[in-house]
Amino acid sequence: MEASIKLYLLFLFILSTRFITCCAKEANNETSSNEAQERPLKSVASKQVVAQSSTESQDEAKSRMRFLEMMNSLENRENLTYKDVQQQRKTIEMEGDIILGGIMSIHDKYEDVCGPLMPKGSIQELEAILFTIDKVNARENFLPGIKLGAFIMDDCNRDSYSLEQAANFIQGSRNGLDKSTDNCTEGDSAFQPSKVSGVISSLSSSGTMEVANLLRLFKIPQVSISSSNLELNNTQKLEYLLTTVPSNNSQIDFILKMILSLNLSHVSVLYEDSAYGYQSFMVLKKLLQRNNISLALSQRLVKHSKLSYKAYYDKAVKHLVAKYKSRNVVLFGSNKEVTGVMQAVDRNSDAGHFLWITCNKVSDHNLISDINYKNTAAVFTLRRVMFPVREFEVYFRSLKVETNKRNPWFTEYWEQTFSCKFPDSMLTPANIFATKVCDGSEMSTAKEFEIEEEIQYASDSVWAFAYAIKAMHEDLCAGVPGVCGMMKPINGTALLNYLKKASFDGISGENFKFNTNGHGPPQFEILQAKQETPGKYKWLYVDNFKKMALDSLSEDFCYRKNEYPESDNVCIVPCGAGQVKKYDDIKCCWLCINCQGFQIVENETTCVDCPYGYFPIENHTRCKFDPYIRVHGNPQAPVLAFVAAVIFMAGVALMIFVCFRDSLDIDESEECLSPKLLGGFRRNTERDIYPVVLIEKTKIQETISFEENDDEPNFVRLVKSSNYSVILEGNRY
Repeated sequence: MEASIKLYLLFLFILSTRFITCCAKEANNETSSNEAQERPLKSVASKQVVAQSSTESQDEAKSRMRFLEMMNSLENRENLTYKDVQQQRKTIEMEGDIILGGIMSIHDKYEDVCGPLMPKGSIQELEAILFTIDKVNARENFLPGIKLGAFIMDDCNRDSYSLEQAANFIQGSRNGLDKSTDNCTEGDSAFQPSKVSGVISSLSSSGTMEVANLLRLFKIPQVSISSSNLELNNTQKLEYLLTTVPSNNSQIDFILKMILSLNLSHVSVLYEDSAYGYQSFMVLKKLLQRNNISLALSQRLVKHSKLSYKAYYDKAVKHLVAKYKSRNVVLFGSNKEVTGVMQAVDRNSDAGHFLWITCNKVSDHNLISDINYKNTAAVFTLRRVMFPVREFEVYFRSLKVETNKRNPWFTEYWEQTFSCKFPDSMLTPANIFATKVCDGSEMSTAKEFEIEEEIQYASDSVWAFAYAIKAMHEDLCAGVPGVCGMMKPINGTALLNYLKKASFDGISGENFKFNTNGHGPPQFEILQAKQETPGKYKWLYVDNFKKMALDSLSEDFCYRKNEYPESDNVCIVPCGAGQVKKYDDIKCCWLCINCQGFQIVENETTCVDCPYGYFPIENHTRCKFDPYIRVHGNPQAPVLAFVAAVIFMAGVALMIFVCFRDSLDIDESEECLSPKLLGGFRRNTERDIYPVVLIEKTKIQETISFEENDDEPNFVRLVKSSNYSVILEGNRY
């Protein structure tokens, strides 16, 4: 309620401001109505030249040359900003019986004014809307007697400006849609009934919410073609907002399906420091808890860290490595976060075993060229399914600056895209350093120019309105052509209900229908970063989710047999001799573990011990009988020291025998017992038969045996016989 009151007060403030401006303009008859539009501001340099030319009006040509010289100087070019040459406000106005409004981020923000064109989307999405309106109007008997029009504005990627522009839809456009109300007269109100029946927007998520809250008060349906944040899922507060793109909720559902299909018991989550990152993490955390999947580690990637860019991401990756169980990582972030993390992984060789699952924000073709994936064997991303739009591509490539007059930003787009300047275009920071003159043929000769894949969502928004209006006309007008009385004015709530029921085949040929939450159909594809040629990586198709279905992900995830049968395993190379596979919760990915000690390889996953008296061969593939005790390594120094000590002790014992040979203890023992034991022990040490303290643990059991063993040397048999005979002889007493 409080939010609604604030919006009403804001709207009344905007109306009062417009009313005062309008009537003041009428009182001043000398001021043209066109002066209400913002004029281009002259740069500091141009003001100086204009002032100089006014005092030297006798030599206008010379002043003009001086002006051009100043503008072409490097110093003035470097100081030129968008504030100095702020462009005139522009709109697209197409007449029609039913008007669709549009608010799009054509330009990016620059401090408190409009900056350069947005690097992606904007113009191509705008042209997709205009192209689809042309298609609807050209389709015979589709909307009998009804022509769609458009009134589209630029918000310069500023939320506050988005709200200001949306106010134009509430009071009706005064810029050409209703010329009769362009001026105020006594007794008239500046407020006019809305002539916009619905609004298409391509804004940030926060801007979309601001506009949706305002349009909701006046029951004007809005279709977003770009925003999908979790904040937009509140159908009670944003009941008049629909989106043609799949929601982030559905994407997180598919990430969970991927985790479950791979039988992962634990995952770690890295998320960017934004509302999108935090909300995505919290939703996934709840889903993991419901499905008994443990969260090994969660870490927020702070954008304004005190550490340097590299040091911060190195620290984050080392934290992951320290957590043994955090081998499966879900990453919510934009290109900057993903690039930082992946480059840190490349710098840390211990982090090459991770499995990464990322969101559709990172499937940009330009991103992958900035990352070396040689140490990241399993990097996967979910991306919205994109379909080719050949018909629009032909249309867009045929556009010319001299003929495309309905799009006031097309000249600027051409100059910024192809780094050139038209002779009669306005000088801006975007074209001031252009080294060539535009000739109008750059589009047809550009090799790397691509049609952006997201334009299908812009086209779907127009078709959704068109099919909703068609259904409304059929129900209310009983076949009478044109906008009948029952449709005037367009009821926003009724139009919203028709929108939710609209179903059609869009520009891509795929069927479109809003789901129960008002979002576009959730269709995602799984891409993997794979080396295409040495040193060059590319996103390659693995599998897809369509309508909440997932077939045989694990098999295609490992080997991608369907699309790329030549590809090898995506997780790790085959294990070598004497190694077994230890699966890391994923049935297609493993670690290679060496069989240890007396073990050999039984099968690809199991090591077993050799039987008693057997030792593994060098590669631990089979057991071999070996009756001799062996010492591995190089224990010469301790062995020699020990043998020397034993010989010394034997000498001491011999001296005792000799000196005390007549003592009572020695006399009472059998006369040969002690000399035999002493001699046998000494002979053992002389032949380097190592004492048991230096021998590796063995399972050979020494017993008295009267059977001949041909493998034993005669000397060893003599020593054993000597020692055993003493024991047997002593046992007789």
